[in-house]
Amino acid sequence: MWNTNDGGKSVIGKILPDPQMPITQSGIRADIILNPYGVFKRTNLGQLFELELNFIGQVIRDRIKNLIEKQKYKKAFILYKDIMKIINKEQLKFVLSSVKELSEKKQFLKSIVRDGFYIHQPPFFNNVDIDTFKELYTKFPDIKPYKMKNMNDAIIAPTYILRLKHDAASKFSARSTGMLNLKNIPTKTKTSKQDLYSKTPIRLGKYLLAQVKFF
Repeated sequence: MWNTNDGGKSVIGKILPDPQMPITQSGIRADIILNPYGVFKRTNLGQLFELELNFIGQVIRDRIKNLIEKQKYKKAFILYKDIMKIINKEQLKFVLSSVKELSEKKQFLKSIVRDGFYIHQPPFFNNVDIDTFKELYTKFPDIKPYKMKNMNDAIIAPTYILRLKHDAASKFSARSTGMLNLKNIPTKTKTSKQDLYSKTPIRLGKYLLAQVKFF
């Protein structure tokens, strides 16, 4: 699938058979390609940060797995701490306060290999930025993009892609906050920020997001 992305609103630009999709020299094939022009148009860098964090987390997860197989649990836990010091210090503090004994650390590391590398990113604020990635790649210079066949190097990692099923027949939608200006765009005043919810009722609109499914 070839995906053109307009910020958070994606449009399928082209669907290709799997053999025609890009593949790394090690045999990893991409399922969806992000169109970078959609990122610049809406200045939505968050999706790139998420993808690259997943890529780095996947690399670190594989390294932890290799260390565990060699019974090097202390080195594996140090590796986890080194990367979390850069990504999310508060999350690291929580883990260190909860996982203290060596047996607990072993179980925690095994859960990373089994269930994935969890990285908490709170909404809107205190997330990773470009400086964070500079620090990450300085600390781990051997983390490199994948070598691709017949194209430039690329980053491939698991990420959430939602398919929204629209029901335009009812022309029904709901909105929870704010007043409307002359262009029917929600606006907020200084006093309205004091209220968690506005008293604006459900209104008729164009679409209803009736169902959400994962690809």
